[in-house]
Amino acid sequence: MTSAGRSDTATDPGTPVVQLCAQGTRAETDGRADEARALFLRLCARADLEALSLLLPTCMGSLGTPEGEERVTAALRMLHTERRLPDPEQRALADAIRARAA
Repeated sequence: MTSAGRSDTATDPGTPVVQLCAQGTRAETDGRADEARALFLRLCARADLEALSLLLPTCMGSLGTPEGEERVTAALRMLHTERRLPDPEQRALADAIRARAA
């Protein structure tokens, strides 16, 4: 709660953004997802809605097929190309892309 008695939406587990983040991290179930999961959690903590709006629909829509996984990787690459994330998150994004390509 903030000093005004409102909930902090960046960390309140009841907000739609945090719920979507949790669902998105659970959707990545294979062993290559650790880097992507950590990145999602950082984006959620910062409430980076622009980055999340690019990644979550793709990740949530992936059924684990090769085509779906390539769309997830493409979304990660698009966000990486924008170069608008802080350096630690930009590096984590690059790590996630490398891990998915391995």
